[in-house]
Amino acid sequence: MVSGNAPGVAGMLETLNQSVTDVSFGKCLAEGVPGPSHCNPHGTVHGGWYMALLDSAASIAIFSALGPGLMSSTATIEVKLLRPITLGKAYRAIGETLSVGGRLGHSRADMIDIETGERVAYALATCSIFSRQKWVDGKKSTK
Repeated sequence: MVSGNAPGVAGMLETLNQSVTDVSFGKCLAEGVPGPSHCNPHGTVHGGWYMALLDSAASIAIFSALGPGLMSSTATIEVKLLRPITLGKAYRAIGETLSVGGRLGHSRADMIDIETGERVAYALATCSIFSRQKWVDGKKSTK
């Protein structure tokens, strides 16, 4: 995952100029630098860019805490934007698993300005947990 070799990971992260930089049990670091293509019509960084970085950190933190044969997908995420961010500056999201049950996992992520250490946003996420065997090529298997 950190290398970008997971299916579908590299393309989305490349588009957003984001990357997963470290994963350990129950934790994930993701970093990114917003560019002009990530702006809304007002010329500021679109909230979706914040959300994607926070979602990567929060959801991968849960995924990293799952047992073999399990996978997860974001079911809900609540993001709070604390201040606007600057084009061309580097940001880091730190995701941490709060709990993992049989069907749901909960996590949080904080997004900071790497240069100043100032928190610019945070998120709380819930992920659905399911068997990897039930999904083949993006479709639910009948097995």
